Amino acid sequence: ITFLYFIMEFNAINTVHDYYMMPFLPWLYILVAVGLNYLLSFESLIIRLVVIVFISASPYFAYSLNRDSWSIEKTYFNPDVIKYKKDLKNAVPQNEQCIILNDNSYYIFSYQIDKMGHIFNNDHLPIGWIDDIINRFHIHYMYSDSRKLDTSAAFRPYIDSLILQTGSVKVFKLKPKEK
Repeated sequence: ITFLYFIMEFNAINTVHDYYMMPFLPWLYILVAVGLNYLLSFESLIIRLVVIVFISASPYFAYSLNRDSWSIEKTYFNPDVIKYKKDLKNAVPQNEQCIILNDNSYYIFSYQIDKMGHIFNNDHLPIGWIDDIINRFHIHYMYSDSRKLDTSAAFRPYIDSLILQTGSVKVFKLKPKEK
């Protein structure tokens, strides 16, 4: 059953969602306990001391090797979203749905700013889609850190105003394109 679960969740485990590894922890604990029992069963005092030193030092080395990956600057998505989340959240009325560009996590950006809507994982948003989203879903705001889109001439007719720019993230009020 554990192996079938591993096959099913391999893609999620492989990206960044390591919490899917939790069902494997009981097997890991059993394996580690058996290994420690074996190592401590040696008669040699030196081997026992080496095992105890390695076990005692392992939390420090695990922390020192991984502390930079927990830093906001070393994240795999835009750190300005977390740094300015309060300003970004307050830039748009609470219940408004938005277009959110460049959320390669598909949820962290929208979660940090407490908004829902149309989330894109890169800066590719066809102009025709913007028109459709604005008119069909009545979307009035867009969060973007994509200079590719917001500096394009084709996008300018949809901009009502720039509401906020914090770091690399811009918040736009959108309007339907005049026909």
